[in-house]
Amino acid sequence: MCGNSRLAGRGTVEITIEKSDGSTFQAEAEVDIDGYSAPVTAGNSAKLVR
Repeated sequence: MCGNSRLAGRGTVEITIEKSDGSTFQAEAEVDIDGYSAPVTAGNSAKLVR
């Protein structure tokens, strides 16, 4: 498993979605990522967040 990111613990990611056509639509979601249960998956997910 060389090169994999691992999350030690838990984290929260806030997601905001907006339409690209400039309308006023916007949606927000909050996602918890759990590094205790799935450290590699959570670490890779956290690494992809911008």
